[in-house]
Amino acid sequence: NNLYILFEGQGDMYFQRYDISSRDYANLNAVILNRSDDLFYIQDKLRGNSSYIKGSYGKNDSSGAELFYASDRVKFGIFHSKQTNNNKHVYGTVNYSNDDTSFLLSKDHVVFPGDNIFVGYQNSDIDYVNKSHNDVSSWLAGYSLSHDFDWLIYGVKLNGIYSRNDFSRNHYEGLGRTATFDSYSLAIKNELSREFHFTGNVKTNVESGLNTTYFNHSGFTEKGGNGWNNVTLDNSGNWSNQLYANAEISKLFDISHKADLTLTARVMYQYELMNSDSWAENYTVLDSHRVMSPPVKKHSGGLTTGYLNAALNINRQTDIIAGVSLNTDGDNMVGGTIKYTF
Repeated sequence: NNLYILFEGQGDMYFQRYDISSRDYANLNAVILNRSDDLFYIQDKLRGNSSYIKGSYGKNDSSGAELFYASDRVKFGIFHSKQTNNNKHVYGTVNYSNDDTSFLLSKDHVVFPGDNIFVGYQNSDIDYVNKSHNDVSSWLAGYSLSHDFDWLIYGVKLNGIYSRNDFSRNHYEGLGRTATFDSYSLAIKNELSREFHFTGNVKTNVESGLNTTYFNHSGFTEKGGNGWNNVTLDNSGNWSNQLYANAEISKLFDISHKADLTLTARVMYQYELMNSDSWAENYTVLDSHRVMSPPVKKHSGGLTTGYLNAALNINRQTDIIAGVSLNTDGDNMVGGTIKYTF
């Protein structure tokens, strides 16, 4: 990971450490893939018909804020999210946090009844624990369509992202290196779902599908620094095919004519069909070709996550939500949300 060189002068000597591992770039493909996955969440919100403002806060300083306005002609949304301690389970990579703000315009019923199209812009500040930083400007576009077959609902979502990355690192050596490069993703999610209603205000929903993503970044050579140990990263193009299944059950309790409480339990299972080891970055340093660690943790049996939350609705407009989650990696999250619908 490091090269140590002994310097000897008149009356003294010292070692100088030079980084040759460039682990800052090891999870680059994971960041690109996660950006595409997170955009599907925003697409779901853009299909809504009620305007709202929402704020949330969770463990490890994660947070989010949303403003969504829906009219008959057009919809507008601002979505902000902060996620911390990413990649903590992935050996050979550097933990990072990301701070994303997205601005989107969308419209319903453009080609078919029940469809939605959107365009937008996103700015992302990605900070690594070793003081590296990536400033990302992204242009977003997507389309979604849902059709109810009475006994089953079919939904398809497509999105594409083009990003410009301005990466800076190696500040501990006091030199600093920079790299500017492009990244892309194209994704399609096909989903089948069905909802069941039971007596006693109990409702269940079951859904499953396949999320297919092609993600890519251009090759580049770092600038600045020492020069002789700067890194050249190869162009990288990869495929992800993730199967998922989600089951949810909820029960509504009428507290008064102005308030009700909903308790919800949900479990999600995700399984990656592709070999994620092949997503590792190929790079050259000191005229030697190397391969970095894979950018994500491989789950040979898939990843399962459980959720529990309680939502208090007041006057049909204000929701106060508290929830917890736990997955098979041992990650847990405790958080709260306030949402006002208008």
